[in-house]
Amino acid sequence: MDPSAPIQLLARRGKVQLGAAVPMKDIISGKALRFTYGPELDSEEDYFSDEETLGSKTYFEEQGVDTNIDLMNILPNFHDLDDPMWVEVPDDDGIVKKRIVRIGGIAVPTQAKVYFTYVGYLEGYTEPFDTAHILNPKASFLDGDALPGLTMGLRSMTVGEIAQIFVPPSYGYGELGCPDRIPGGVNIVFIVHLKQYIPKEKFQDPLFMTEEKLQVVKFREILKAVQGINQEGNQLLRSKNFQMAVKKYKYAINFLETRSTATEKEHLEREKILGTLYLNKCGAHLELQEPAKAIREGKHYLTLDHHPRKFKALYRIAKAHLHLGNLDEALLYCQESSIDPTNKEASDLKQYRLCRCERKKRL
Repeated sequence: MDPSAPIQLLARRGKVQLGAAVPMKDIISGKALRFTYGPELDSEEDYFSDEETLGSKTYFEEQGVDTNIDLMNILPNFHDLDDPMWVEVPDDDGIVKKRIVRIGGIAVPTQAKVYFTYVGYLEGYTEPFDTAHILNPKASFLDGDALPGLTMGLRSMTVGEIAQIFVPPSYGYGELGCPDRIPGGVNIVFIVHLKQYIPKEKFQDPLFMTEEKLQVVKFREILKAVQGINQEGNQLLRSKNFQMAVKKYKYAINFLETRSTATEKEHLEREKILGTLYLNKCGAHLELQEPAKAIREGKHYLTLDHHPRKFKALYRIAKAHLHLGNLDEALLYCQESSIDPTNKEASDLKQYRLCRCERKKRL
């Protein structure tokens, strides 16, 4: 791209043309950008809740960071930009920042794809103008497909940080603004939580491809990628990192469930791997003392057309019901006729059933 070429920015309504006022060379150098970091985080929880869309796509994220920080509770700061604590960023003439805390230490490569949540404020307004991605992470490449000021701020963050990014008009919506929505010449503060990133070398991995590119990927390549995620989850299970294992299994399941098959053989292969993932996720939920979720995953396995390990699913569902105190349901799933008699895992439940029957006889 020509460093002097004008840049066209897309907004939710209309387009804003930024010409000579924002040449690419200045964006690369990061002139006139300021940002300050948010409050220290000390929770032991990891980033994504079970409900969030990124699931287990956790190749490049930090652990031990509170994911439940409400960005709406962090007030934008437009007034202390002359504070002596602001310092220039080395090798980036014009960028200054005030570092309050640094979460983690994973730096983001320039050509990476990042996932982040944010809320945007206009100076002089009390309500945010952009909350579209305050819960669902936005995906953006760091080579310039987001607002220039926001992109430069993201480039200076490490994975897990929460930052306030101050963006002047020349790196925001310019002197024209965005009609009916953003006035011209306005300063912006974005409060950003950088969740994770995907490096350039992963762009050809089916797990990170766009839907359009996936259409030409052979099904066996998709299966291979999903099997890799399952193996990563298994390694996490062995190291007793059950929460991260759940995330791996969840992402693999969500990804594979959306893939169509062309032949009966592909369908059976898909069902086999899905079954493995359901059972593994079920077991991880049991380790996390989450019996209701374990029951859900076990039942997902039983709905498959091909479920040769039905006994294992029934055992784990029964065990989960025991955790919940649902004794009758546990016994129901532990019927001799439903569980492989050679399954050693079920021995404790079968023994419990015999004891319960003996107790009933005495009453």
